[in-house]
Formats: sequence, C-alpha cells, structure tokens
Amino acid sequence: TKTLASFAEKAIRKRNKYDDPRRQLTDLCGARVIVSSVDELAPFCELIEREFVVDRNNSLDQRSLLGAREFGYRSVHYVVAPPHGASGLPPGAAGRKAEIQVRTILQHAWADIGHDRLYKRHFELPETCNRDAARVAAMLEEADE
Repeated sequence: TKTLASFAEKAIRKRNKYDDPRRQLTDLCGARVIVSSVDELAPFCELIEREFVVDRNNSLDQRSLLGAREFGYRSVHYVVAPPHGASGLPPGAAGRKAEIQVRTILQHAWADIGHDRLYKRHFELPETCNRDAARVAAMLEEADE
C-alpha cells in the first residue's frame, strides 16, 4: 500500500489533475511481479490482461518510452480493477483500481538503483552522472537479453 506520506506528496504534486485523489489515484495499492527472464514477461502480462479489467488509459509499458538510443527504466505498469462480478471482495473494493508492475530481476535492480537517485531526485545531476546511469542501464538490458 502507498504510505500516507507518499499519498500526500503525490496528491499535492498532482493537485491540478486530481480533485479527489483518494478516489482518483490508481496506485494506492499494488503488486510487483518480478520474473527471471525477458521470456517470462509476456505470459505474465497476458495473465494480467485476462484476469483483470485493465485501465488502458493509465497503464503503460515503460519500455515504449525509450528511444532507440536510450537506456533506462523498463517495466510494464498495469492499472487494474477486479473483474466485473468478482466475489469475495471487501466492501468498497469493486471498481477500485490498483497497479501491477511486471519486470525482470535486472529491470528491478535498475528500478531500485534509479528510483530515488534519478527519478525522484530534488536537484540536477551532472551530465557525467546521467551518462554513467545510462551506461549501467544499457549493461543491465544487455544482460537481460
């Protein structure tokens, strides 16, 4: 689940987008599926698409954002809701959304390295650091392949 501090930060940062963040944020809870290899990504993605109602407008394959000469964060993010008519849901859960991230072990390593140091940083990094980070991302991607 998203921590209260993380919820508050996002609600403030995106206050122009959400007038009721408690109801509108799609990542108040979620799961992460970490697979061993790139070959295992597609079957898990197919399973998620078959078993959940996928919000296509808010789901994103992060790999599609990288250009041919770019290296960095690679993960598939699904925003999902329980299937219509699902039983056993707690009160108020029907129609609520959650996020499921699917990535390989090495993509997870990159996400762990880069999240706070690169993505959520509060200052500009020197270009040498950005280049070093891209080089590490490229090596991890090559190892994944």
